[in-house]
Amino acid sequence: MHGTSPEDFWQSYNFGLKSIENNYKEAKRFAAAAYDKWLMYQGKPQKFGLQYVPDGIKLRVWDVDPKTTDEERAEWDVPPLRKLYEIAEEATKNYDMSTISMETKPQWLKDAIKRWNRENI
Repeated sequence: MHGTSPEDFWQSYNFGLKSIENNYKEAKRFAAAAYDKWLMYQGKPQKFGLQYVPDGIKLRVWDVDPKTTDEERAEWDVPPLRKLYEIAEEATKNYDMSTISMETKPQWLKDAIKRWNRENI
């Protein structure tokens, strides 16, 4: 699940699917997280909502495709979206945002932060 490019996370996703095929059902959430990360690293909305990013103020759930239902999340052992937002809020309380340099973040994240800031005006 660690890497620097969409290809890295696509490979993780495929490993997760292979594990599921081999009856390792615990890999469902892993595969969902890898798929979300693959989408996020392309600047696209994630499907399940498992990826969080710093926005300079807090940790937030990366954009989520609104067509994905909580029922579909449950099929992949992912909590409901409401719970994922709660987890991000709780994680922010335990995270020192002052230690994060936003200048070193990838361009897709910088672009999203600009968009989020415009949306909150």
